[in-house]
Amino acid sequence: MPAKSMSEAVTKRLADFGIDSTKDVCVAVTDGAPIMPCFANKMKVGHVICMAHTIQKAIEDVLY
Repeated sequence: MPAKSMSEAVTKRLADFGIDSTKDVCVAVTDGAPIMPCFANKMKVGHVICMAHTIQKAIEDVLY
């Protein structure tokens, strides 16, 4: 899914819960997929990669 479509879908879903993505969201915590920084950019929020995903990826890189 392209970043623009993803950001539109997330914005719409947040609105379903009464959350304004421009006022109530300040950062997107993601799994580190390459598209995620672009997604966060489209949402106009910061981007942080989940530490659990980072550790899992590091372990997989060592084991496999």
